[in-house]
Amino acid sequence: MLDTPERRRYDGAQAKLLAAREHATDREVRDSHLKSARTLQQHRPENETDPDCDHCGTPWPCATAEYLMRTVGA
Repeated sequence: MLDTPERRRYDGAQAKLLAAREHATDREVRDSHLKSARTLQQHRPENETDPDCDHCGTPWPCATAEYLMRTVGA
């Protein structure tokens, strides 16, 4: 993937979700973080200069990716 601010934001969000999952003590919280990380992975940007979402085909970041990245503060 390209090294763009959006790509770094996506990578940072993925890292935060996986780290939060590892540090969570409650099973439901861990499962929630894992589900969010998987959903974000489905909505990743394509390998292009002007990327679209791999999952829904809309311009990236799509609404789902944007929501998940904002949720984790990326």
